[in-house]
Amino acid sequence: SSSAAAAATFAHLNIDANRASMAAAAGLADPASLLTAAGAALRGEIKRGASGLRLSHVLGCAPRTYKAAAGLGAAESLWRLYLDEVTPRTAFGGNASRIAVQSTGSLRYDLYAGSVTLDDVWTMNPFADHLWRVAPAVSGGDVRAVLSALHAQAPSAADPRTGPLPRYAATSMPVGDEKYELWTVDFDLPAVVRAYESQTGSAPHPVRMLDGSTSTDLWMRYVQQAWPCNGTAGGGGPPRAGTR
Repeated sequence: SSSAAAAATFAHLNIDANRASMAAAAGLADPASLLTAAGAALRGEIKRGASGLRLSHVLGCAPRTYKAAAGLGAAESLWRLYLDEVTPRTAFGGNASRIAVQSTGSLRYDLYAGSVTLDDVWTMNPFADHLWRVAPAVSGGDVRAVLSALHAQAPSAADPRTGPLPRYAATSMPVGDEKYELWTVDFDLPAVVRAYESQTGSAPHPVRMLDGSTSTDLWMRYVQQAWPCNGTAGGGGPPRAGTR
């Protein structure tokens, strides 16, 4: 009846798209029972492609697990690591007069303790954004104003994120009215330029930096430099989406 239909409720559960999770959701004891001839052929093609791209190459060994959705104040925050360590070390060379502003949607998967492969980095940060210097000499007050303007923007339908992370974050907060280089990435460049223009009344002239290196390149460089394995192999994390 129409009244019964109106009162109907539905429950859903998000599961990782790997065979073990799918088999468990279907009530199957053996994940191998899901494998078909066509699936086995596809798995072989995926393995050959991954081998050709060296996706299993180990870059380094993470000392702990970092979570993409953890708030910036959490010790396990992947974004905190990216903002406090990865970008300042590999992009800025320790130059404290550079500040990068970025939305917090690009890190898509946790980074697990143990060996970190090329595949892990691409899974975590798949977008390979170039880095841009929006303006070379921005006062600390204007940097704070740009951040405030970005935070004040209404979330778009394509960006429904909720949780402990702010929609935008910066590698550091400016001190007083000292001058800073304001940086961002490909995806956020239009929004940061608009915020800069609205807050300063002037048009910036963005310049692509680092000879074309991307955010994904920065992660690879950081893992290699900061997390040597010292001859040991780590454990890695649970199967990811698409893992057979």
